[in-house]
Amino acid sequence: MHKNGKQKRSPLKLINKILLILIGICIVICIILSIIAIAKNISEEPPAEEYTEPPFIAQMTTLSETAVTTTVTTAEATAVTTTAAATVAEDYEKDYFSDWLFIGDSIFTGLYGYDYLDSSQVFAKIGFTPENIRTSDINGTTVYQKLAVAKPETICIMLGTNGVAYLTAEQMAADYGKFIDEIRDLLPDSKIIILTITPVTKEHSDQKPENLTLITAYNEALAVLAEEKETDFLDVFEDLSDDDDYTKSEYAENDGLHLKSAAYARILSLLETYTKGEEETESAANTEQSGETAE
Repeated sequence: MHKNGKQKRSPLKLINKILLILIGICIVICIILSIIAIAKNISEEPPAEEYTEPPFIAQMTTLSETAVTTTVTTAEATAVTTTAAATVAEDYEKDYFSDWLFIGDSIFTGLYGYDYLDSSQVFAKIGFTPENIRTSDINGTTVYQKLAVAKPETICIMLGTNGVAYLTAEQMAADYGKFIDEIRDLLPDSKIIILTITPVTKEHSDQKPENLTLITAYNEALAVLAEEKETDFLDVFEDLSDDDDYTKSEYAENDGLHLKSAAYARILSLLETYTKGEEETESAANTEQSGETAE
């Protein structure tokens, strides 16, 4: 009887052994796959840090040759905006700005978003104001670190577009002044140009906090600040606005606050004309002074 019982239990032991072997094989396979995955992750280099484009860049629009406004996706942006930039490239010389650094908020991100300038020439981010730019960073780089490395000949600043909604003109102008002082301590020989913030559409002004009254008051404060700090000052607001001081239709983005591609070509053209005119005036003054000294 004992012998027969043992024979009946043998198939069960065989099945158990087979199951144990299969489980062991599965464990070994899992360990091998884990080792391969870990090795792969270690061997791969981490992706290079890139200048992150603000999310609204993907929704920027440009005017086509048929004057139809087209919404572009991130994947399409490069091809569409490069074409748009090429159509107005004769309005400014890209190389003229090779030694410039543009510092600003979301408006200035369009300078590289629309491929007018390289992103390395622009230090701008959504929400930057004269108050927070001094303590903020982009991908771990502060504005002072950027300035110290780039050592730009000319520094062009546009700050406060969003700030007018919750900061007073006086407060932003005071912070702006501190920022200019700190830039001069770091780069005393660099030329500083303060730009007015840009206009908005009537619809935006009527419905959003960044309204025409606040923008006008702030731009007036900037003009006073530029005189006090003896910096250059360029009023782009006037050039981009219509007779009612709202953004011209050819420059206004769909949200009423940001700008279409053509506006950036216009801003760069104004800057080039302005600074070249200053250079000519300064050269003429130096020539006249030399003549008087010779006499």
